[in-house]
Amino acid sequence: MSNFKSLIFAFFAFLQLTTFVTARPQFKNQMKRDVDQPTLLTNAARMAAGLPPMKPRSMYTPTYVAARSNPSSVPVDHYVEIRRTSNQNSVGYISKIFPYGPTTINGLKMTVSIPSGSSPANLAITIGGAAYPYLGFSGDTLSASGTNAMTTTNAVPALSKAQSVGNSYAGSKSESAIWSYSPSTGKMTPSWIQATGSAVAVKLWYYPLNDSVGLIRSSNNPITGYQVDLYVV
Repeated sequence: MSNFKSLIFAFFAFLQLTTFVTARPQFKNQMKRDVDQPTLLTNAARMAAGLPPMKPRSMYTPTYVAARSNPSSVPVDHYVEIRRTSNQNSVGYISKIFPYGPTTINGLKMTVSIPSGSSPANLAITIGGAAYPYLGFSGDTLSASGTNAMTTTNAVPALSKAQSVGNSYAGSKSESAIWSYSPSTGKMTPSWIQATGSAVAVKLWYYPLNDSVGLIRSSNNPITGYQVDLYVV
């Protein structure tokens, strides 16, 4: 009889243990379902409810930037470089203070705009408030052994002989629309119209003693100095 009571006791104990084990997860899941989801606004509340923490929120909001449809309107400075014809070594850049010769100081370089339109054309100086806005040469008839000095000047029409329009080389005539420009190389080739109205073949010459650039006849070869070319860079 005692053995029978022991078996009955053990059976009821087993039933209670089984009920406890199976009911526990159901209770936890029921809590998850019963929690009002919109109220779980903090990770602490979510973890107390048996839920995983929220995904971290990014503080960065991407901003779409449209590609530029047109080139920048910021002007680009161009300079006139002097190169020795024989080896293309740089001599310097046309000076905005002394426009007949070179400088190697950045702040003293003359700034110009690239010529456009038909040749020969003016080479415009972009220095604000320049008294004479174009780069040319002073003089009249260019003799076989003479030199016309480089100067800044007011405009003279293309294919016109030298005129008294005012330039930085006091008391002389000048020409401005004398330049032929090569877009592929940047080279500036000068021309000259004599007082008779006819063109004459010319070249550029650098005089180291005077540190100046002049225009001479192509057949002329002075004892001092050497031939140079001008490039817009």
